[in-house]
Amino acid sequence: SSMRNSTKGYWNNFVPVLDYSSLDSYCESIKNYIEKGVIISASELYVPVRIKPCGQNDIDSLQKNGADHIELRMFDINPLSPIGVFTEDLKFAYLFLIYLSTLADFEFTADLQKQAFENHKKAAEYDLSETEIYGKNIIDSAKDIINDMKKYFAENYSSDEISEIFDFQLNKLVGNNRYSDRVCELYKNDFQH
Repeated sequence: SSMRNSTKGYWNNFVPVLDYSSLDSYCESIKNYIEKGVIISASELYVPVRIKPCGQNDIDSLQKNGADHIELRMFDINPLSPIGVFTEDLKFAYLFLIYLSTLADFEFTADLQKQAFENHKKAAEYDLSETEIYGKNIIDSAKDIINDMKKYFAENYSSDEISEIFDFQLNKLVGNNRYSDRVCELYKNDFQH
């Protein structure tokens, strides 16, 4: 994550609370913000994950034609990679989405959505010391999730490559191995250059 994803980046001046109970409910909750004049179109809704339609990219098309893909907006260009992203991170995101699809549904309440927004912004500003998920430090929660993913994939799709992808992510959580820490260390005395 980055400053662009933090409180100083692209966010609405309100926390959008969306209804995820069905695609129609999701679309109607976005239309409600448009009708109130808070946003002009669905593309002005700055949330970390957006559902995108088949065909023309607008809310009516999404409601009529259904979802084509999920846009993950929390990724930023990684200056440590010559192509802007590491393959391991793309593969992890893919595995993460598969893993999430296996979890039980739950009601993504307004309070949970607001907390998720705050956590996302704090993490983007590298403030993990007081960022919690379900009462547990975000780093410990991330380790638990990755270890649970390792277990799930070991039981269902065991492969050395998948295990290495999870180890790569776990390694970022210990010491100063997060990309933000590495970038700060590399450029702390010569950031402008």
